[in-house]
Amino acid sequence: MNHWSFRLVQPSLVALALFLLPRFAGACAVCFGDPDSPATKGLTAAVVLLVAVVISVLVGVVLFVVAMLRRSDKENDQDTRSAAVAEGTHG
Repeated sequence: MNHWSFRLVQPSLVALALFLLPRFAGACAVCFGDPDSPATKGLTAAVVLLVAVVISVLVGVVLFVVAMLRRSDKENDQDTRSAAVAEGTHG
């Protein structure tokens, strides 16, 4: 068996093992625990915080791209006007 075929077979063997032994594929103790326990509340707060950080970074990237597009359009409009003035026409 060559290296590439082993890399393709290995994940399927792991999936098969987890399918045949489902108790090992179960969720962590927090998921099965008391919903009012401090660990569950802490995990929920951590997930919400991480999602908020990801969303804020994505919003920042979108705002940056929009600002660059607006700046580019503004510079193109100024170049068009200055070229029209240089030719003697007013557009």
